Amino acid sequence: MPKIYEYLGIIFFLYPNDHEPIHAHAISGEYETIFEIHFENGKVKEIKTRKKRGKPHLPKSKMEQALSFVEEFANQIAEKWYRFYILKETLTCEKINKMI
Repeated sequence: MPKIYEYLGIIFFLYPNDHEPIHAHAISGEYETIFEIHFENGKVKEIKTRKKRGKPHLPKSKMEQALSFVEEFANQIAEKWYRFYILKETLTCEKINKMI
């Protein structure tokens, strides 16, 4: 499962053999939340969160940080998702230590 971003202690990654819609998993400790990115006419329409079965959601402060990150990096996450699942490329993790 490739890590695609590390942001302020939150790790964003993709599961191998996952499915649409475009999404990334975010973990911090034992917490995990899935961020789905929905597009319309090539632009981000909305970002939805959902729980990973068997895992508690990210705590409120981490959830706010993660959502801000996904809002800012939605297009880059979608590009990495496409490169990994469609083009079968190997991805590298980007570390971002500055608050967005």
